[in-house]
Order: sequence, then structure tokens, then C-alpha cells
Amino acid sequence: MARSANGFSIRMNDLQLMSNNLEPKLEEMEFLRPLHAEISVLVVEGRQLEADQENARKVLTELVRRRQELEKKGETLRLRAAAMLRGTFGFTSEELIPFGIRPRPRNTAPRKRKAKAEQKAGTESKAA
Repeated sequence: MARSANGFSIRMNDLQLMSNNLEPKLEEMEFLRPLHAEISVLVVEGRQLEADQENARKVLTELVRRRQELEKKGETLRLRAAAMLRGTFGFTSEELIPFGIRPRPRNTAPRKRKAKAEQKAGTESKAA
């Protein structure tokens, strides 16, 4: 079960409040001294964990930024290399495939526009 950082912070604040308010009462209630000592240790340890978590969050943010920058630079270089390879081998060359570049499809079938224009011309001449 995941807990939020805010929930942890609230619990640490509650423990700190308990510790601070127990302090003046320890003279009257000696039996609370061991609990107060444990609570004080937990509060210090909890605050340190919060600080460590915040530092880790900063490191993660920086790593993500650097990774995105690297991806962008890599994509730019890949596109430049692909353009050079297309210029060298030709846009429709099968030699592009080993480099992960899809060649432009070759148009082996007649164009639809030409076929439609010829059909239209043929029906007009028959009608005349």
C-alpha cells in the first residue's frame, strides 16, 4: 500500500507535537520518559528521511531532464543520418532497410487519376 509524502509529513508533525508537549510533563509522569525518548528519535529519523527523499526527487528530476535531452539529440542525429543515407542510396532503395529506414514505396501501378481521365475520355467519345 503506497503512502503519500504528505501523509508521512503529517505523521511526523503529530509526533513532533506529542514530543514537544510531553517534555514539560515528564517531571510529573516519569513512566512516559522511555516513550518520549523513542518518539524524539523517531522524529529526528523521520525528518532525515524526508530530507533524503527530497534530495532523491531532485536527482530523479535532473536524470529525467538529461535523458530527454539525450533522446532529442539522438533523434536529431538519427534523422540526419537517415537523410544522408536516402541521398546516397535513393529514397526507394531496399538498401535502407538494414538501417531501420523504410524506403518510399515504388509506384508500379498506374495512377488512378490517369485511369479515371482515360475512362472519362472513353465514355465521352462513345457518347458522341
